[in-house]
Amino acid sequence: MAGASKRKSLRFRTKPAAIAHLDLSGGKTFRETLPVLIANESYTGCAVMVISDENFEVNQLVKIKIGNAEALQARIVWCKILDENIKKIGLQFKE
Repeated sequence: MAGASKRKSLRFRTKPAAIAHLDLSGGKTFRETLPVLIANESYTGCAVMVISDENFEVNQLVKIKIGNAEALQARIVWCKILDENIKKIGLQFKE
């Protein structure tokens, strides 16, 4: 099947300027460490845009809080550098 998507989950567009917060600390309680812009969401994860000089590693565990929902633990599955300090990060929810 030429051009078929390899994605396992359907992606959902978010509201323009949908904001979430990442916690990079690894602690038990959620701390809003870094604001991010949500690029897309699925049932199993999301892609976010971030302006940061932070070095993100594949398999790094983070927490993400989207809107009023409880924070979720997630794993970084990919990171693409778009420009100096501008990155697009793929997150897979662990819960």
